[in-house]
Amino acid sequence: MAGLFDPIEIKGLTLKNRLVMPPMATGMALEDGEVTDRHLKHYAARARGGVGLIIIEHTYVVEEGKLSNTGTRLQSGGRPGLRNGGGDDQHPRGSDGRHTGRSP
Repeated sequence: MAGLFDPIEIKGLTLKNRLVMPPMATGMALEDGEVTDRHLKHYAARARGGVGLIIIEHTYVVEEGKLSNTGTRLQSGGRPGLRNGGGDDQHPRGSDGRHTGRSP
């Protein structure tokens, strides 16, 4: 039986272990959703700490999907490592993209 610290392959993606950091609302973004250096340091520290997969926090694509004033906005051409998927073979990343359910 495989253990928590054993590698796992999921649909061609190999993780160094089975530790997964779930998405959390950190409240570190600027009011316009801009990713900050604090964000990058936060996630880099978790990656260095040994987490096999980090699922990045709630992100919004359109303003209506914004959860709070400090929510992270997803955009193309943005800052490497968070906005445009980032990651590499050693540090795969995911994002918790969702709409908060508000209707006009």
